Amino acid sequence: MKKAKYRQILRAAEALVGRGRFHEITMDEVARKAGVGKGTIYRYFKDKDALFFELAMSGYDELADMIRAQRRRSSDFRACLVNVCRCISDFYRGRRHLMHMMHSEERRATWRRGQFRELFMERRKMLEEAVCTVLDEGRGAGLLRHDIPLPVLASFMLSVLRMRARSRHSGDKADIGYDTVVELFLHGAGSVEGGTSA
Repeated sequence: MKKAKYRQILRAAEALVGRGRFHEITMDEVARKAGVGKGTIYRYFKDKDALFFELAMSGYDELADMIRAQRRRSSDFRACLVNVCRCISDFYRGRRHLMHMMHSEERRATWRRGQFRELFMERRKMLEEAVCTVLDEGRGAGLLRHDIPLPVLASFMLSVLRMRARSRHSGDKADIGYDTVVELFLHGAGSVEGGTSA
């Protein structure tokens, strides 16, 4: 029951983010939208900053869960990678306000200290590890280079998908499909016969 109420509050906050700026949203509005008393929100979140930080972090949790689910569904590495790209891109496209919040927190993490920074790094690492698990299968099959650490490859893949999502939101016509993203990724990170490229 507690988890359901927690998710209900986060969903309400996300819906409000789509309609206005963060500083304009009040806890009263979140409570009304969630159908709970304001006091209930404060049982779960210390203040508005904590609520919206946790909303941004929930995006990392959801993406990691979706990637793990895709990995379980497919034994073919390339097909799995295409599905992971589709999954991440669909998430970014369908929930662009949450995507912007996630990336705002990523920028803030560079200067923040203490608990918020630690929690951000933990969630970001969890998402990275989910992608690494998929990429590790490609490495095991000899399809990915061994001289580049998996977290670097995972971060590269996530950055390409984020850039793709941003260009789509800005109306950029130069869009590329998931298959092309995967082909570009594999071409740049694929194994090179006789060793690695210079």
